[in-house]
Amino acid sequence: MELKPPVHLMTPDAVPKACCASTKLSATSMLYYDSSNNVILRKHRNMVVMACGCH
Repeated sequence: MELKPPVHLMTPDAVPKACCASTKLSATSMLYYDSSNNVILRKHRNMVVMACGCH
């Protein structure tokens, strides 16, 4: 997830440009109970940084 580049565009004097950012992301799974005590397995895309690169 890249937050710094958009923030830099909004306030370039306050936030420096990003020099390192994620280049490869992967999913992670979350197992939890819902409000009815059902077990829910949900896969969230692009949550784990697998590789970074300089820009």
